[in-house]
Amino acid sequence: MLNAPMSVTIIGKVLRIITIYRKNTMKIFFITIGFLIFIVSTAHTQEVNSFETRTIPEEVYMQFANLDVNQIIKKIRADHHLKVLILDKTALNYEKNSNLTIGNEEGTSEAIKAYELDEDNQTAIKVLKTPLGEFLKPYFHVHREDGRADRPYLDQPIILLTSSANRMAIVHEFMHYYLFSLEENSSVILDGDRHDKVCGLLLEVEKMRKKTQRLNQEALEKQSSATEKERLQHAELFLDALISYDQMNLEYYSKLIFEEIYIHKLMYENAKALNFNDKEKNISFSGVGRNYLNLYGLLTSISEDPNLNILTDQLSNYSPSLEKKYNSFRIFLSQVTADSNAVYTWYMTEEKK
Repeated sequence: MLNAPMSVTIIGKVLRIITIYRKNTMKIFFITIGFLIFIVSTAHTQEVNSFETRTIPEEVYMQFANLDVNQIIKKIRADHHLKVLILDKTALNYEKNSNLTIGNEEGTSEAIKAYELDEDNQTAIKVLKTPLGEFLKPYFHVHREDGRADRPYLDQPIILLTSSANRMAIVHEFMHYYLFSLEENSSVILDGDRHDKVCGLLLEVEKMRKKTQRLNQEALEKQSSATEKERLQHAELFLDALISYDQMNLEYYSKLIFEEIYIHKLMYENAKALNFNDKEKNISFSGVGRNYLNLYGLLTSISEDPNLNILTDQLSNYSPSLEKKYNSFRIFLSQVTADSNAVYTWYMTEEKK
């Protein structure tokens, strides 16, 4: 990163905008249980319900209330024709669930071995080590330089469980499946390969990240020889890309995080009705807090970005189109921030009980 001289002139501030382009905005925030499934958040209230645009009916989760851990798996397999694979590995800091005695279905042994090894790091179970289980949507996969990474049952939804999985974890993952079942056209064709929509979004985010970095570098290389007008033009190209990146990145990760928070909150608030034990209830509650911190970190990296803060002060020096785009982004940012604050308020209120 170059350190250009700073001055009180407009052009000096433009150079500062370019040169202090942050690197930490490219962080990926991983979700713990059932990551990379999403629902959208578009409005807010004082309760944690703004992202519950597709609420889960009571009968969807209450069907498991009086079933033990093995009966839950059996019901999911039989009634919903959903693959549930139990891996011979425990989650980090968890012991094997001695009550989990049901076996795997015939013909799944090779798939189970593949997911236990997970050589391409396609699962949160492998990457994070802490999840008790996770839901994988069809055509969700890791992207490699030589193309997409394959995995067993790529064309269908599946639930993966560790041998530590408890009743709550299984019901939690089934809630992700239920929300997925409401989606229409959940996959897309990109470069000849079928991808889950989440994969498509992630690829677009990555393209915009690279574009933003390229424009930043180009602006830095041209600053010494460019005229004041040219410097402003280079800065605007970079800032336009940066706003697009922040918008896409925030939309992408806030959707993921809000679904996790919603399901954790749902499991926590219905713990008694679902006959969850105290440990299961506490896992759900801590899941809300953990995912809130993920969202808070992302919001902080954006709201404290000096590039955008300086742009706020100097917005009149740029085109009306950039001003309109930036103002629209700030509105979206404030909406997500309000939703995040509502989660925090709910969490702190419950913690004091």
